[in-house]
Amino acid sequence: MNSKKLPDGVVYDKISTYLESEKKPLFKELCTEKKLGAYIDQRVKIVQEEVEGLLSNGMYQNEAYEIALNSVCL
Repeated sequence: MNSKKLPDGVVYDKISTYLESEKKPLFKELCTEKKLGAYIDQRVKIVQEEVEGLLSNGMYQNEAYEIALNSVCL
């Protein structure tokens, strides 16, 4: 794992918090269908892959995560 990348658990929490506060209908639907964990796991993987590419191009960690999280969550 790239030492500049955040642990998956941290990214998972950020996505979960975003969904719970900003996308309440989707959050409730995923909870009801018991698909929230799988949905967030998929998003974590996408974010980490995108961040890896951004970091390899010289971007700072905070900027890379902000861009990746925004692209996945919006």
